[in-house]
Amino acid sequence: MQHVKQHTWIPAPELCYWDFSHDNAIGIQYMLIEKKPGRRLYHIWDDLSLEHKKIDMERVANVLIELSRLKFNAVGNMMKGDAIGPPFYQVPIDEYREETAMSNKPFSRHFEYLQFFLELRSDGSEVFARVGDILKSDLSSAATSSSSPLSDSYTAASTLRTSFLKSGHRAMTAIVFESDPPRLSGIIDWVYAATGPAYYLYEYPIFIQDIDHNKSPYADNAILRRHFLSKLIHSFRKGSKDREEVRMCMKKSYILNWFHDVFVQMSGLSKEEFAVLAGNFVNEAEEGTGAPYQGRPDYVPDEDVKGEY
Repeated sequence: MQHVKQHTWIPAPELCYWDFSHDNAIGIQYMLIEKKPGRRLYHIWDDLSLEHKKIDMERVANVLIELSRLKFNAVGNMMKGDAIGPPFYQVPIDEYREETAMSNKPFSRHFEYLQFFLELRSDGSEVFARVGDILKSDLSSAATSSSSPLSDSYTAASTLRTSFLKSGHRAMTAIVFESDPPRLSGIIDWVYAATGPAYYLYEYPIFIQDIDHNKSPYADNAILRRHFLSKLIHSFRKGSKDREEVRMCMKKSYILNWFHDVFVQMSGLSKEEFAVLAGNFVNEAEEGTGAPYQGRPDYVPDEDVKGEY
């Protein structure tokens, strides 16, 4: 939060006080942050007009554009003094509890980072080796299909990414707006913010991803995705590396999305359970049936993602 406030215009909250010891007066680690005015976007989203939703998505796109300008040379979590340290992750203690752990070091390449989580979840069975082969092939294909500088969008650490867009539930999406007209007043959830490839920065907000059990927003979501992507792309000069990077990163991959959502972000599962998920992943990857967004099984990239821009 301090780095974002120092180097960008993004309205992150002020960090007022913190105590990360376990033996303080409260008995847990805590921090006090500034309360931002407004309401979380998920509270007001369903009641907004389509035009107001477009404005909201423009504001969010502006945040991603600003974050894209923060460049780093390693994949990991930010430490004191703006250094990049090892990535944090959750591991189960028992059936009901988890604790935060970290790897031994930050990673210089995307595949090294993903390989760490693959080994962490693996029970040593053959299916995990197959997952690794699929990952390596997918990343190699992305790198060789573009010019060398653009391959870093998939393979190298480049920018700061957060979890506020890619949440499993709207209630977890910590974007604060004051509406009528919509105004972004804060991005308040920086838990597990980490550096990584631009691929994981450029993302459709959860609000405009389709969900198979609620088809009523499909038409508006398609309009909003197009509007969101247009804002991202047209913020950069035509023919520039940045514009091409947006176009490439928004052509989402089932392999990269699924692996990160499950092997990196999930916790609390046994290695046997991860093995079952790995088997499903291998089957869908080899059959070409996996969708980049898990909410709608029949999701296909919108026409605007396929190259209109």
